[in-house]
Amino acid sequence: MSEQTTETNKKSAKGKFSIILIIGIAVLGAAITAFMLIQSSDKQTYFTAEKESLEFISDEIEERFQDEIAWQEVTEENPVESDIVLSAEYNDPAPFGSAAEVEEIINNSTVTINAQQDIENKSLFADVSADIAGLTFDDIRLHLTDTDLLVELPFLDDVLQLESEDTGKLLHEADPFAFDEDDNIDFADFFDPESFGISEEDREYLVEHYMSFIYNNLPDSAFSSEKEEVKVDGEEFKAEKVELHLTEDEFKEFLTSMIEEMEEDERLEEIVTSYLENNYVPADELEAMLEDYDEAFDEALEEIDEIELPEGITSTIWVKSGLIVKRDFHLAVVDDFGDEAEISVVGTQMLENKEQFFDYDLNVKDDFMDETVNLSADLSWDGDKIDDTITLDLNEFVLEYQGDETYKDATRDFDRSISFLSPFATGSLVWEGNAEYEKDQMSSSHNFYLDAEEIGEDLLSVQLDVEGKQIKEVDSIDVENVKNIGKMSGIEMDQYIEGEAADQFFEWYMEKFGDLGF
Repeated sequence: MSEQTTETNKKSAKGKFSIILIIGIAVLGAAITAFMLIQSSDKQTYFTAEKESLEFISDEIEERFQDEIAWQEVTEENPVESDIVLSAEYNDPAPFGSAAEVEEIINNSTVTINAQQDIENKSLFADVSADIAGLTFDDIRLHLTDTDLLVELPFLDDVLQLESEDTGKLLHEADPFAFDEDDNIDFADFFDPESFGISEEDREYLVEHYMSFIYNNLPDSAFSSEKEEVKVDGEEFKAEKVELHLTEDEFKEFLTSMIEEMEEDERLEEIVTSYLENNYVPADELEAMLEDYDEAFDEALEEIDEIELPEGITSTIWVKSGLIVKRDFHLAVVDDFGDEAEISVVGTQMLENKEQFFDYDLNVKDDFMDETVNLSADLSWDGDKIDDTITLDLNEFVLEYQGDETYKDATRDFDRSISFLSPFATGSLVWEGNAEYEKDQMSSSHNFYLDAEEIGEDLLSVQLDVEGKQIKEVDSIDVENVKNIGKMSGIEMDQYIEGEAADQFFEWYMEKFGDLGF
């Protein structure tokens, strides 16, 4: 097989896998949101409990961070300005020589950013300045709209301009193997939160269409229920046990109908194409992926017969007051060599207005391994105080999040940390500070530091202060002297960089640093 043929096959396989992955994520997202029907049945109880539990968690998050969400809406609907000041503090335990100089530079430096944005009118402005141990750097500005980017640098007389329609050409000249001339970056996408994902309209279609399909194509006979006593977080009570069990043949039949539905769905193909285009997949790769679109489904259908599920698929939930309190998912699969592997997700949860708890084990077992990952959480929020602990236990390695927050009069004080524990190293990344939100303005102060073995918490810390407010309109850059670099050829670009730009930079450099002997 020639190298060209091998490369073509690699691209084809990559394209098919990417398409199936994107579709799988979309359909999985739809499956998480349950579909409601009028009639009552074990099937509806199962899906309704999934839906209600997911919505409870979503509502809890919105209630906890209602001020932050409200400010986010202000930034999306109005022009806003944020003044951001970044600084750091370094305390070397034994400063000497160059280490002492580094400490002095860090402790006497700040970076300031004035950022303005108007999402609705597609305009973004940033003015960056820095004070590095007494040396000031300013007049660094950029202005982005849906059509062009303007950049102002302190050492250039000209304002650099790049139009959206020229980005492909510029990137192609920089790296002709990675970028195509026609693959332009649409600057308007940077002002649309949904540009790089799936739009709200498309998500609604996937949820409604495919959840309806899943609901209607799962046989009613696959669901059963009974009352059962359960114990959750030390409390015993009766719950409704609802089981979904599909035999191997039933699962194959369902999967076949699902893939056939997806293959014939023209709207789904449009969603996949739009997603790939919005994430700037190169034109040649995109074309190859779309050429493999139907073939990917055909190959998936052919492989269904090879699936071996000797025990089928069983997913059981226990429901109290419409919410899931316990879950048990089990799947055993036989591979091409006749070896069996078991996958299970077992655990409990309790969702209440002020406290939430969950504890789940993911286990994978075969002839060579028996590994369990545990995810647990204790969350509490009473309107004034948050006390959260979330732990991911990977046997020898443990990640733990701890959050301690108080909320009063629209002001939040917080102390958050992510800890890593292992036989080899232990440490925590700490994030502490406060934030205050009002209708048209906000302010926040943040302090980050690493607390680990042999590293004191005062060794290095980073401070971030933010002041935000609503404004009338976004600033712009004076375009009296503009150099449109997107219209230049490669030769013209080299001549500009090595000529005018180099001369102006050298003059600025000598004026700025000449007296320092650099």
